[in-house]
Amino acid sequence: MLKYLLNDLSDTAVRNRIPREGLVVLVCETGNRCAAVMKYLYKYGFSNVVGLRSGMRNWLKLGYPVEYAK
Repeated sequence: MLKYLLNDLSDTAVRNRIPREGLVVLVCETGNRCAAVMKYLYKYGFSNVVGLRSGMRNWLKLGYPVEYAK
């Protein structure tokens, strides 16, 4: 799991830590930041990025399971 803010992604070294193989799932509270980050990453050639639509807040509201990092 990687945690970055949109501002961090302007740094090439940070972008290089994001895998280009496999699926990258973006999660934020409401889905708005995910959409902005997805657009930004697409601009830099990432095609393996998806965002959690409506965010984590809605996921929890719908009662879907959550696994917390240790």
